[in-house]
Amino acid sequence: MPPPDYTGFWKLLYDWQTIIAGGAAIIGGVAAYSAGRIQARATREVGDRQIAAIKSALQAESIIKLMEKFDNGNFQEKRKRAAQACLNHLEAKNPGVVIEDILDFF
Repeated sequence: MPPPDYTGFWKLLYDWQTIIAGGAAIIGGVAAYSAGRIQARATREVGDRQIAAIKSALQAESIIKLMEKFDNGNFQEKRKRAAQACLNHLEAKNPGVVIEDILDFF
């Protein structure tokens, strides 16, 4: 069977169907790309908020742990000795190794 003969009105109709289908495919592609970009942006924003919340929680936990160590009775004694050494050697500006634990903390 020979292929259909598209001439006259039928050729014009066939050409328009191709143009419309091609235009619809382009519009569909642009819409899919736009939807993907919007979804990626929304996902990234949610992820950024989650990361910020985790960072805040970890920072708060770290500060609490450092405060507990700093206020510990053993460390208070080290702070007291370091302060006394600084006051005793104020003129020489060399309190010695007594302050190393305090400086290491900071």
